[in-house]
Amino acid sequence: YERFEEQLSEMRWRELYNAMAVIEQQPLRVMFESAPEITRIMATLEAEYSVAPAQLVVVDYLQRLTHKAAETKEREVSYIGNECKSFAVKHRCHVMLLSQVNDAGDARWSKEVEDAADVVIRVKKDTAGASRGTIAVEKHRNGKMGVCEFAWDGTNQTFV
Repeated sequence: YERFEEQLSEMRWRELYNAMAVIEQQPLRVMFESAPEITRIMATLEAEYSVAPAQLVVVDYLQRLTHKAAETKEREVSYIGNECKSFAVKHRCHVMLLSQVNDAGDARWSKEVEDAADVVIRVKKDTAGASRGTIAVEKHRNGKMGVCEFAWDGTNQTFV
């Protein structure tokens, strides 16, 4: 903590403090499903949203989600993406669907995710266990794309 504190100017600490004060006032609800079927999750979100609207919904973890009408993983991913997109459009909120994709093994159905997404961000480490890598915005329908490098020293995350 002291080491991190020394790296931030007083002005940056004030900015960080003010940002945290805003975040602290926001409601956070966590829903856990042991067998997450996307239509059931969306129905629960609909009920929650009518009580307390949200600006951001984060759905984690795509690989664990299911859809009862899907015959293949590709169709399942397509259905899940469509459910999330429909919710976002209907409620005018952002829906972030998180996925861990192995480019080689998951290529067939990961294409479905990328096609449906408005934004695709990839985090890649240089090598397994590496402390350096890149964060790349590879697709953005309404904004800029780009890449930044990151380094991790075991204590602080820095972007260069």
